[in-house]
Amino acid sequence: MPSRRAFLAGLAAATVPAPVWADLGHPVVLSAARAPDGEYQLIGLRADGLLAFNVQLPARGHAAAAHPTLAEAVAIARLPGTFAKVIDCSTVAIKSTLRAPKGRHFYGHGAFSSDGTLLFTPENDSKSGEGRVGVWSRLEDYVRVDEFGSGGIGPHEIIRLPSG
Repeated sequence: MPSRRAFLAGLAAATVPAPVWADLGHPVVLSAARAPDGEYQLIGLRADGLLAFNVQLPARGHAAAAHPTLAEAVAIARLPGTFAKVIDCSTVAIKSTLRAPKGRHFYGHGAFSSDGTLLFTPENDSKSGEGRVGVWSRLEDYVRVDEFGSGGIGPHEIIRLPSG
């Protein structure tokens, strides 16, 4: 049976967001975690399974969206959280904070457009129960620029297809 480190290294090799990240020595796996002291954080693991960084989050996170070419990630709050933190993975600095619109919450996931200019976040409209997808412009410091229906209730994960 493989060790935890070997398992994580194998998982990391299978989930590289873009070759640029690995070439720059940045994390190949991003995951929310709870530290032994109870603090919540986003962690980045290198291809060898070692910790690249950890960034404290204000509350429980769920996942992170990795930018397709830059060493940047957006850590997104777990349901029913309302925050998302933009992290520069090369400096471990929090660059910006996104807040779900009033009456909404995030589902813990997000995905960038193939060119990295837009971030899409699955959300819930608390009043109607309708699923929504928020659209945020990275070029405008993650200003919300649009939204559209998800086609149902409870959208969870959103993934960019290889076709873009």
